[in-house]
Amino acid sequence: KMNIKNKNNKNIRKKINIDYIYMLPIILILSIIPLIVRMKILPLNEVLLYWTGVKVDIDFFSYYKAIFIILTGVLSLILIFFQYTKDTVFSIKEKKKYYITTVMYTFFIGLSVFFSEYKRVSIYGGPQRYEGIFVLFSYILILLYAVTINKSRIKKEVYIYCISFCLIIMGIVGYFQYIDKDLFMTDYFKSIIIPSDYTQYIENMEKPFYNHIIYGTLYHYNYIGSLTGMTIPLFLSILIFSNKIKMKILSLAILAISTFILVGSTARSGVIAVTISILVFMMFIFDIEIIRKHKKNILILIIPLILLSSVFIFTK
Repeated sequence: KMNIKNKNNKNIRKKINIDYIYMLPIILILSIIPLIVRMKILPLNEVLLYWTGVKVDIDFFSYYKAIFIILTGVLSLILIFFQYTKDTVFSIKEKKKYYITTVMYTFFIGLSVFFSEYKRVSIYGGPQRYEGIFVLFSYILILLYAVTINKSRIKKEVYIYCISFCLIIMGIVGYFQYIDKDLFMTDYFKSIIIPSDYTQYIENMEKPFYNHIIYGTLYHYNYIGSLTGMTIPLFLSILIFSNKIKMKILSLAILAISTFILVGSTARSGVIAVTISILVFMMFIFDIEIIRKHKKNILILIIPLILLSSVFIFTK
């Protein structure tokens, strides 16, 4: 009996390890890739030279993120083939609406590149936004992988922890940016994000924005608005509907961090996105009985949201 039990435990551990491998593309896109910051000097072609007025683009936030997104897209494609079964075919048929819309999107991306006068920009992207056709196709592959992956392999809490990890790091970086002690301006972090071949740039490195503005690891503060526009509604729903105390505490902490970096980013677009997404969320998710049951919690959430939105919209 002991031998059977030990064998079963080994099988369970093996399955868990395999499951984490299959979750790897989603884990990377949620927790690691948004945090990548590394210097890359890229020569600009004639079109981009005319647009920017400089011969090279010194990039920190976009190029290597794009590279890792493409690699994650390739990994997603490989893992789809490794777990291809009859269940995969059934999953594709069951969720054909996702595949139809992504095929349409892919088709129009291809048309856009085909008819573009500036093929290089369409394929590789431009300064600070290296999101050309390869990155867009990688996004699609990762999306389809997330839709297709065998649900028995998914541990949803792992994904929540990944997003939480990313936001905690973003919050730490954002805090120092907010108090005008940007970590990326310190000698230690400069030595990490600037390759040894380009040490001459260390002394001349400047902040991309004004003091006390949070941009995290995303280059532009508006991207913080986009990020929090997705994460605040997510963690609000976890806070309201989760029955686990641990998840409620985690979601409350992440909500505080998300709100802080949103306010510190000064991205009004993010405030508007959060407000609209929460209102839409409430319209589609809450029915009358749920509203009655949770009306106190809902009021506690709505009143600060309205006040915060008003402050951002009606002030400079």
